[in-house]
Amino acid sequence: TTEYSTVSLERAPLLASLRKLFSLTTCTPTLQHSTIMALMSHSSTATMTARIRNSVSLLLVVTSLANISPPPVHAQSGASSASLPPQISECPCTRYTPWDSLSDTERNSAKAAGYDSDTWDWLDYVTAAVETYRWSDLTASRQTAAVDLGYDQRTWDCCINHYEGYGWDDLVQEIPAVGVAVQELGYTRSNWNAGGGSRIKEPLIEVKTWCANVTSAEEMLCLTNAEVENVGILCYSPSEYRNEPMS
Repeated sequence: TTEYSTVSLERAPLLASLRKLFSLTTCTPTLQHSTIMALMSHSSTATMTARIRNSVSLLLVVTSLANISPPPVHAQSGASSASLPPQISECPCTRYTPWDSLSDTERNSAKAAGYDSDTWDWLDYVTAAVETYRWSDLTASRQTAAVDLGYDQRTWDCCINHYEGYGWDDLVQEIPAVGVAVQELGYTRSNWNAGGGSRIKEPLIEVKTWCANVTSAEEMLCLTNAEVENVGILCYSPSEYRNEPMS
């Protein structure tokens, strides 16, 4: 399989344009990666350019068919934007870009934020320790690095931390929509505050994964549609939820 790192210098500017294009449509890692790889498999830049002209409308259709549009949140009457989680479409695409495809500036910012190539690409399903911290617990230098990668408090806490750094009371009081989502996933104050590992995979759904086209017979192993909606409110995408290595 052709990887990003093997793109020729002639096509490097086109890759940058593709990444910008996808940042305006979807940051879903699986769709972004598979579509770019399909385009990059063509040896002719002219051929690729012709295909790109038809990609936007097709991408939007595929996104709809794949049911990966941002899930609705449990909005409450009078809720301010600060108390609502961001949509997953607001998550910067940079974090879903393989390490070798980052620019030098992006890699330097990622290192300053606490990543290395292995934790960035989720090699061996390992995540960086910095992702366990909510924004307010990051050092000033790491906040600056996160800003350079495109994040602010709202998008870091949802897209990167998935609210794991929040205590129960802070979560349900500050962001009620997320509080509702985690309760519907089976969490309580006691088991949420107990922490440990990746909270979203405890306790009732710890053996489940994010599957496609789930049938009732598969629901013992796969997230249900309702669980997928609630996990989406925590800004997980399928690939990120499964910690699928990017390289």
